[in-house]
Amino acid sequence: MPVGATFGGNQDALVVDSANPTTLYVATQSHGILKSTNSGVSFAPVNAGLAANLEGADALVSISRVNPNVLFAALRYGGHADGRLYRSANGGVAWADITANIGATGAATRIRSVATDPADVNTLYLVTADGVYKSTTGGNTFTRPNTSFTDSARALEIDPTNTDILYLARNAQDALGQVQAASGVYRSADGGVSYTQLLPGSTAQRVALVRNG
Repeated sequence: MPVGATFGGNQDALVVDSANPTTLYVATQSHGILKSTNSGVSFAPVNAGLAANLEGADALVSISRVNPNVLFAALRYGGHADGRLYRSANGGVAWADITANIGATGAATRIRSVATDPADVNTLYLVTADGVYKSTTGGNTFTRPNTSFTDSARALEIDPTNTDILYLARNAQDALGQVQAASGVYRSADGGVSYTQLLPGSTAQRVALVRNG
């Protein structure tokens, strides 16, 4: 599939392999995951093991910086529908459904973002409609280090210089859709056990870290 070809649907995420920048993945709407190994000149689907019916599914993908063959992908069928979590150990050649390992159903499977620890291939975080889930076993098991955020958590980033430090975007609204003071950006210094609010009352949907130098 050359650059400029119609992927079909919207592109939900683009991630680049930091160890090999010519390799990139595009998470799409309705067409799963696409992979390029030539800097985007061409793409091919890497969907073996993903849901048989991808129509209407939004996709997310995250690459382990420790081992770029390890990927995690999430599929969501609409904002209020249950989703699925997948893991690949071979660069997307095959995917295994590990949704059951989350240990909860419903809102816990409505995954909004996936963050993989840049120093530990076995540690990852899921930001879901049920709060933040953490695995230290490569996705085999998950816990909720903090149960305060539930539906308001939106996205999470890990500080690559100290992976105990997390930044969480939170969008808390009342029944009328009014932004609440609990919204904003939060910082954790203990791997997600506790958080300190940095930007109270701001509508936060995403958070990104930029390194100088």
